[in-house]
Amino acid sequence: MADHLKLSFVSFKKDSYIVVEGKQNADRFFIIHQGKVIISKEVEVVAEEGGNTLGPGDFFGVVSTMSSHSHIETARALTDVVLISVLKEQYGGLIQKNTPVAMKIILQFSKRLRYLDEALSRLTLKSTGEADCSHLFFVGEHYIRQSRYNQAYYSYSRYIEYCPMGDHVNTARERMAKIAIYVKEVRTDFGPDEFNRVYPKDAMLFAEGEPGNELFIIQKGSVTISKIVDNNEVLLAVLKVGDIFGEMALLEAKPRVASAVAYEECQVLAVNRTNFERMVSTQPQLIAKLTTLLS
Repeated sequence: MADHLKLSFVSFKKDSYIVVEGKQNADRFFIIHQGKVIISKEVEVVAEEGGNTLGPGDFFGVVSTMSSHSHIETARALTDVVLISVLKEQYGGLIQKNTPVAMKIILQFSKRLRYLDEALSRLTLKSTGEADCSHLFFVGEHYIRQSRYNQAYYSYSRYIEYCPMGDHVNTARERMAKIAIYVKEVRTDFGPDEFNRVYPKDAMLFAEGEPGNELFIIQKGSVTISKIVDNNEVLLAVLKVGDIFGEMALLEAKPRVASAVAYEECQVLAVNRTNFERMVSTQPQLIAKLTTLLS
């Protein structure tokens, strides 16, 4: 892999510092070829799955490199190590020539973001963490109190679909019947091969707690991303043309961690898992952008 991409091998002796937290101008990241590396941070925001010891095939320094940020962690050689050095401008070539490496990097980023989301939700939003399908009913309850009937109707319908034996199914059906006359008809039954989709203003693309198997790329218009916490809606972002969202649910096959609503009429490109894996090898520039976004 390294020779084909003209990447370089670098060696470090046991106990050597490879990168140091806070050092500026990160221009490359590393993939471990041989040996073990330990990663540490001055302040641990969230514990990493599998601990902080990395081995062959693992990587570090991607976040700092792809986001043009100073190093956010310190890496020290636990043993003598041989590393593959990847410059930022070489990342596109790495994606094209070694799809499994790119997928591993993106999946690891997605997991880190989910851990961060859950930890920061507990600390700052006082949320208990990951939502599930039962949460859809309470999302609907919030929106109906705000007279936002399109979002309420969508959330109730998804609750009934994904939690057919849930405690609030009858109540959800009653709520839907009452507000049906106020709801604008919006198509939600897109097939897996319908990638180009148009959503009118205020239409819900997906709701917090809903299972997800697609990510979206905005081609026209804008989309808001928000969470319902303690009966309050917290606006997380307003996304515009070229932005990507929904990737965590797609990559990990877990419930959506936030809701997406069309801020204005928008056109999006929907990408499912099968097409995403194909895209990794055929559209490296898009995957590089996703990596930068995740960073």
